[in-house]
Amino acid sequence: MLVALVWPVGGLVLLPLLAIPTASVGRAAARIVRAGDGELRDVPLLDRWLAGRALALGVGAVVAGSVLVTNVALGLARADLIGWGLATLAGWGLLALAAALIVGWPLLVDPAHDRRSLREVGAATGRLLLLRPGPTARLGLTVALVVAVSVVLTAAMLTVSLSFVALLLCRSVYPLADRLDPVDAGAARRP
Repeated sequence: MLVALVWPVGGLVLLPLLAIPTASVGRAAARIVRAGDGELRDVPLLDRWLAGRALALGVGAVVAGSVLVTNVALGLARADLIGWGLATLAGWGLLALAAALIVGWPLLVDPAHDRRSLREVGAATGRLLLLRPGPTARLGLTVALVVAVSVVLTAAMLTVSLSFVALLLCRSVYPLADRLDPVDAGAARRP
């Protein structure tokens, strides 16, 4: 945030790097959920494979989000039917991007499917969003509420809520995903 205050373009360029610590928190939550004992015995370090995929997802999300936000702003600035249409489509695109990230992040860091490619994660995300829209919509509303309250309260609360959101996402998405793509129980419990 400090970089963005001083140099907004630099903040936007560095924003995808936040995907790596976010994936690390998500991986810790995934290990807690998959282990089933509620304990995290070792701090999970991201390997290069997962860090690279997280960074790629972060770059893609920032680029897509930037394009969609720009389209909303440009569409609203036109103040005609075409502009309103562009802004509306871009707004729905932002909603779809948020839904895909809410479902996609836990699938990306899932230790039961450690070596999924980004393509496989994207396919699993799409299946979940299309086949289980109700639970994912409720999950999205819950996440939005938790993050909104956290932003209003304090930055420390945002840190706590990131861990809570990661646990909530893993605990909610994994049962839905396992119904569509069952995992080996032994593989899910390995650290």
